[in-house]
Amino acid sequence: MSTKAKTEIRYGNVEVSDEDLAPGAVRRRISIMVPEDVLTRLKAMASKEGTGYQTLVNQILRDATMGDRSVVARLERIEKAVTRRRL
Repeated sequence: MSTKAKTEIRYGNVEVSDEDLAPGAVRRRISIMVPEDVLTRLKAMASKEGTGYQTLVNQILRDATMGDRSVVARLERIEKAVTRRRL
């Protein structure tokens, strides 16, 4: 948790904090064409990891675009998978 104070913006009955507006939190809908075999494999991988395939695609894209941070992200994913299997 962050120790800095949150700035809250009110939109009607919805409160939006600074964290909600952070670059990693803002989502934009796009449309892409993916080969059927790739989509099938992504869905199978996601199912095996116990997550949604779009979440997996986002993680793969984040890993590919974040440079050195991708190693940390991969290690975190491995740690989560190992922890899940121990439960």
